[in-house]
Amino acid sequence: KDPGWFKHPKGTNAFEWTGAMPEPARFASEGGQSMPPSKRNKPGEIEVQIRKPTGGSGHNH
Repeated sequence: KDPGWFKHPKGTNAFEWTGAMPEPARFASEGGQSMPPSKRNKPGEIEVQIRKPTGGSGHNH
């Protein structure tokens, strides 16, 4: 006889959290003075260097 659907133990099913999120714990030195002001970029001004991979068999997907 088929026993039917398995009933999960209470508290073991995932659900969408709808409550308030707590503030994350942060280090006191994080995000502020780690780089001298003369080296920081202005908001919206970011410099990146990108290099396309070379070599291989030509079968990059």
